[in-house]
Amino acid sequence: MELIQQKRRRLQVPPIAIHLHLSFYLRFVFGLSLGVGAVATGMAALPRLMQSPTNPFSDYADILPGQPRSALILHGFACAESGAVTPSRPSISQYCVLLPKTGAFDHIGAIVSSSVIMQVYFSVRDDASVVGDLAKMWGRPEIGASYREWVTLYWPGSGFPVRAQAEPGRFSYFLPLRRVIFGAL
Repeated sequence: MELIQQKRRRLQVPPIAIHLHLSFYLRFVFGLSLGVGAVATGMAALPRLMQSPTNPFSDYADILPGQPRSALILHGFACAESGAVTPSRPSISQYCVLLPKTGAFDHIGAIVSSSVIMQVYFSVRDDASVVGDLAKMWGRPEIGASYREWVTLYWPGSGFPVRAQAEPGRFSYFLPLRRVIFGAL
């Protein structure tokens, strides 16, 4: 009988060793679960990150420079004359404005001359867009003048003369946009 008890004692693992073994096992399972969860979350988010940004200007493609003034009226713009005829300005210009209640822009303005849209600017709603959103659509911008209020960026290959005004600071694709201007710069 005593011989059996001695064999049992030899086979028993000290309680501390079991605790350490379980602790390692639990840590391994927890780390593995965490890693699988992180990979699954990344895989679910990856398609969203890889998508091209939606073009916030697409709803306004028919009011870009060169289009007739009537396109502004169809969008609900209010227009007013902005000066008198002079020798240096033979036609009366109009300034048209739209204040969208929703969307990426809180103010859209247009300058019209001889019933043709010459320039359109979009004031970007707070935190609605960053420089990188435009860079994904149009490529790397040329960095222009930097002022206290903004940094001016140019996209000559975008199809129109385009200038974006961003918050001041060292250039970054994460700079918030203030205004995007299409047309004569």
